Amino acid sequence: SVDAGMHREIVYLLSDSLIKLERGEDALAVVSSAAGANWVEGANLDQRRLQLKRAEILETLDRGEEAAAIVAGIAESPDRSAALLLVNYYQRQTRFEAMIPILRDALDATPSADEAALEVDLYFSLGMAYERTGKFSEADEAFREVLTREPEDDRTLNYLGYMWAERGERLDEALSLIERAVAIEPDNPAYVDSLGWAHYRLGNYDRARDSLEYAARLLPEDATILEHLGDLYVALEFPEKARELYRRAVARNDENVEGVRRKLSELGLGGS
Repeated sequence: SVDAGMHREIVYLLSDSLIKLERGEDALAVVSSAAGANWVEGANLDQRRLQLKRAEILETLDRGEEAAAIVAGIAESPDRSAALLLVNYYQRQTRFEAMIPILRDALDATPSADEAALEVDLYFSLGMAYERTGKFSEADEAFREVLTREPEDDRTLNYLGYMWAERGERLDEALSLIERAVAIEPDNPAYVDSLGWAHYRLGNYDRARDSLEYAARLLPEDATILEHLGDLYVALEFPEKARELYRRAVARNDENVEGVRRKLSELGLGGS
């Protein structure tokens, strides 16, 4: 038989797959059936997670008022675990501004003994929300709070270092942070890409090439990695290689697809 934890994950994976297939009503039926089962009895966090999955499906079915009512009910809970579930829900919808007050309130509240360990996750999520909404000084402060508590938190080392590299700020320090992240997870494609991008920003093109080409081997169709490697090939005066990478990045239809099309146009290679 399947244990309760595995059953939960199957429900979430199945509902996500149905959403992608635009079968929202079927996804809702799967979640509704699970909600009526006994597998989440006594586990408030599991109940809330299931409720938020239901809200997510309702949003896809244009039943926003029902979804909002579910979210509002969970938002009344003051505990940090519920806050993290809510911010993950908003993150999946790219509603980063909505994450900030939830996280601030959770961090201002006095945690229970078993919630103190969640502080690092809350500060990381807050830093990400600030960064994605263009509040870079606030993001910097939140990420530094993480590193004060967990100096070797690799996701924060990478995120803060990449944020600085992307903005052309504190490049030597950015490189140092990213190198620490890569030392912890040397085959993480996001970290290797960040390392290459920091070297690119510093003008270290040979070292940038080593890292970015490795990142592209680790994750061949990631739009950001393809764009970064394309930018490097432009700097190295390999326009044909850049064109191939930019076109592959455009095909991924990532959030920066228009920016990549402009780069193609600037090279005189077309934007298709």
